[in-house]
Amino acid sequence: MAASAPPGELTQVLLGPVTDLDGDALLYVLVSGPAWGGINGTNWTATRPLADTADYTVCYTVGDGCQTSTQCCFLVTESCQCECHADPQCDGTTDILDVVLT
Repeated sequence: MAASAPPGELTQVLLGPVTDLDGDALLYVLVSGPAWGGINGTNWTATRPLADTADYTVCYTVGDGCQTSTQCCFLVTESCQCECHADPQCDGTTDILDVVLT
């Protein structure tokens, strides 16, 4: 998955749903990424500094208190191909998570 983050503009990437299929609240935890981005609820939110044009990998996990997913990572670049394979419902099946850029 990749996300576009133009310098100086706010970028938000929807990481997934608020709850799993059982209704359990999901917690998204940032594992790694640029210092100018972070997780706010179910979104990765960032404003890239104007002078920064490098590519970055952002990794996070998601859990519902019963299990935590393996790391899900996406590349922050100037282009976007947006999907991630993870198991946010803790049901043992891998789902494709779509990314919404706003």
